[in-house]
Amino acid sequence: MEGLGAFDDVFVEYLDGYCRKKHIFVQLKSKATKRVTIQQLLAEQGDFSLRKYYTSFIKIEEKFNCSKEGVKLEGSIDESLFILYTNADVVKTLQTNKVTDVGEAEFLMTDGTVLQFNEEDHPAIYRHLKELPKLREFLSRFRIFYSQADEKEMDWHIKSELQQIKKLPESELDITYMYFIDIIRNWWQNENFVLKDTNSREKDPLRKISETVKPTLAAKILDQRNSELNELSIKYEESAITYMKQLTESHKVVLIFAPGSSTTLSAAKIHQMLSDTEHTILKLQQLIRYKTEVILAWKSRFDTLVLESDSSAEVSTDIFNELSGFLNGNVAKKKFIFISNSVGNIQQIHELRNTFRANLTEMYDFCKFTDIVTESRMQFLNKNVSFQGREIKLSTIVKNDDVCLLNAIDCNSISLLLENEKPSIGMRIEDTVNYYIDRTLQCRKQAITGFPAQGEIQSASSRYILQEMQDSSPHLVEKLETEAATVWKPSTLLEGDDRIILVTNEPGMGKSTLLTHLAQQTGETRPDIWIVRVNINNYTSILKELQTKGCDEKGVIKLLTKAAKIKKK
Repeated sequence: MEGLGAFDDVFVEYLDGYCRKKHIFVQLKSKATKRVTIQQLLAEQGDFSLRKYYTSFIKIEEKFNCSKEGVKLEGSIDESLFILYTNADVVKTLQTNKVTDVGEAEFLMTDGTVLQFNEEDHPAIYRHLKELPKLREFLSRFRIFYSQADEKEMDWHIKSELQQIKKLPESELDITYMYFIDIIRNWWQNENFVLKDTNSREKDPLRKISETVKPTLAAKILDQRNSELNELSIKYEESAITYMKQLTESHKVVLIFAPGSSTTLSAAKIHQMLSDTEHTILKLQQLIRYKTEVILAWKSRFDTLVLESDSSAEVSTDIFNELSGFLNGNVAKKKFIFISNSVGNIQQIHELRNTFRANLTEMYDFCKFTDIVTESRMQFLNKNVSFQGREIKLSTIVKNDDVCLLNAIDCNSISLLLENEKPSIGMRIEDTVNYYIDRTLQCRKQAITGFPAQGEIQSASSRYILQEMQDSSPHLVEKLETEAATVWKPSTLLEGDDRIILVTNEPGMGKSTLLTHLAQQTGETRPDIWIVRVNINNYTSILKELQTKGCDEKGVIKLLTKAAKIKKK
C-alpha cells in the first residue's frame, strides 16, 4: 500500500473483539544467508536500519485521523503493531529470553521467533538512538519476526491452513492449492474489492475454489484408486479370482466384508476380477464429496462402481438412496459393490441393508497369503517386520515355498505391510540390566546315555553343565567317562555343540540375569531365530498332565506354544 513508507509490503486493518479498529504494518525482507547484527540495526540506512523504520513510523502516525489528502487511518497508532518479517537469523547477542506477546499478529508466525527490544537487554540501542524523540513509543510497538519461512516454505503453511479449513484429503491438496493461488493472485492484481466484502459466492476465494476445482478433482479421483491398485501390483491366483467371480457376477448389489482392518486386499482382488470391464473404485468419503460428478460419470463412463469403507464415519441415507435410484432406473449391466472392513461401520452397513434390501447379497472375502502369486508375495516378504523386538526382513523367517507358514500370516499383518508399517511377531526379548557384569562360569561337560537320575545334578556355585542327549534304552541310565572342569565365559546361547545346557546355582545368584543377557546378545548376532523364554513354574498343570498321560510330541508342543504365547501353526 502506497504512502506507508518502509511498512508498505503488507497492511492489515481489522476490528478487534470490542469493535475497535486496529492495524498491522509489515515489511518483508528475504535475507536467508544473513544474520541481523547490532551494527545493521544502528546504521543510517540499510535493510535492518532502525532509523529508517522509525522515520516511516512517524509518517504513519501523522496519517491517523488526519484530514489531508492521501492515506487516512482511523483509530489510534497505540493500537497498531509494526513488524519486520524476515527469514534471516538474529545474532545471539541480540536475542532475549523474555516472552513477547504478538496478539492478533500471531497469524504471521511461521515457526520462527520474535524479537522485541527492551532497555535492559539492549542498552546500546537505546543509548545510540536516544536523540529520537519518540524512540520508546516506536520500539514498544516494533517487532522483528526472524528465522521465518521463506517463499518455498510458505507454500507448506498456506497448504496446511487450506487443508484444515476445506477438510481436504492429502490427495486433493496440491491441485486445490494451485487453483487457490491463481484465484488470490488474480484478486490482488486485477480486482478492486477487499476480502472482507466477499459476501457473494462469485467473489469469496474459499467458495469459488470449490466450484472451480471440483470438476477437475472429480475426474482425477475416478481413476486414482485404480491407478494406486495397479502400482501395488498385487496379483491373485486365477483360482481365487474365479471363486470371487462366481460369488458376485449374478448379483446387482454386493456387500463384501474384507478380512482384517484394511479393504485394500479385497479391493485389489475385485480390481483384477473386473479388469475386462469398465469400473471405478472409490473411497466412500470421495463419493460423499463428489456425489453428483460420480453418478454422472457412472451413467456414461463405467458400469461397476466399487466403494471402499475402512472407517466408521456416519453416512446420510440420501447417498444410498441416490445410488439405489440410479441402479433401479438403469439397465441391468450397472452394478454396485461395497467393500467394508471388519471393524466398525455398523451405521453404514445398517443403511446399506435398509436401502438395498431386495437386491443386496452379502459375502465374506477369505484371504490366504498363498492366494497371491509368487511374484507379488515377494514384495511382502522383502518388507521389514518387528521380530521379537528387532527389525528384520520377513523373508528371513518365512520362506516363499513354506505354504503352511505363509498361510499363518494373518490379513492384518499383510495390511500393515501394505502401508509400509512393521507388524510385530513374537514377544520382545527382555532387555538386560544396565549394570550387568559378564559372568565367568565353571564348565563341566558330561556325555550321558539318558536322563540323569533324580538328585544326580548337584547345585554348585557358578557351575555350567553341558549334556549330550543320545538315543539309548530307557532302562540304561548311567554316566559315561569322566568330568573335566574348565572355565567358560559365554556371550550367546549358541556357543558350543551341545543341545542342552543346564545353568545351576543357589537362588539369587544371577541365573535369570545371565539368561536375559545371553538372550539379548544372541538376538543381536542372530536376529532371525526364535528365542523363547519360559518360566516353567507357571505351567505346572500341563506338566502334571504330561506326567499322567506320558510325554509325547503333542504334549510338548502344547507346553511350548502356551508358554511362548504363540499359535501352534
